[in-house]
Amino acid sequence: MLNMKFIRSTLLSVIIELVKMSEGLNVTSPNCVFPFTHLQRLYYSCIPNSRMDHAYWCSKTSDYDRDSQWEFCTSLGN
Repeated sequence: MLNMKFIRSTLLSVIIELVKMSEGLNVTSPNCVFPFTHLQRLYYSCIPNSRMDHAYWCSKTSDYDRDSQWEFCTSLGN
């Protein structure tokens, strides 16, 4: 029974991470570099900022923590 709980917990964690990674896939910028590292986490899509508007942004290099180069992303088709 313990193994089944572990498996369910692990699957739920994986699903949550996949949703988090996919949340910014509908926005992009030609200068984005994916994947990029921010706060020691790897991102494969634009991510919302911490401001109230939650505008999406991306790193212009593979390591935002080191380089601090970024720009806003725009919705695909805009």
